[in-house]
Formats: sequence, C-alpha cells, structure tokens
Amino acid sequence: MSKAKNKPIIFTEYGYRSNDYTAKKPWLVDHSKDDVNLEAQTNATKAIFEEFWSEDWFAGGFVWKWFIDHEKAGGINDNRFTPQNKPAQEVIKSFYKIH
Repeated sequence: MSKAKNKPIIFTEYGYRSNDYTAKKPWLVDHSKDDVNLEAQTNATKAIFEEFWSEDWFAGGFVWKWFIDHEKAGGINDNRFTPQNKPAQEVIKSFYKIH
C-alpha cells in the first residue's frame, strides 16, 4: 500500500506487556496475570525496531502506552504495556537516538 500511494506508513500504536509470552498475543489484556517479565517486553520491542526501522516505507509509530506522569509510570514491578522506567524504554531511546 505504501508504494501504491507513495506514502510512508506509521503505526498508530505498538507495544507489548512486560509478562511471559507477550509476543504470542500482544493484544491480550489479561488482568489475572501476575507475572512480570521485563526481558520478554524488551525482546519484543527490540524485534519491532529491528524488523521495521530500516524499511523506507516505515514512518515510525506511537508507543502504547505512554503516561504523562513519567516518574510514576511503569517500573520494574509493573507487568502492563507501558515501557516507561523499564528496560524496553532504553531500547526505544536507543533507536531514536542513533538512527
């Protein structure tokens, strides 16, 4: 579609929860899960960037879910979608910084 319209594509949202098997069903919001897996979120976030960042049709995207009050958002005990104050935030930061 990008080539047909001569327009880049922007992802309206992308992101993963920081819990086990996060990339299996990234849309799943299972409030009963208590596990926290920061590495899974980091790996899935890194895969998005490694796969799409260098594509000429990729215009970027919006991270789901980013909160205004950064200091209170996320953290190492949070298994929700936000990458804030977690290792996945550093992945995002590194791609925007060097690319």
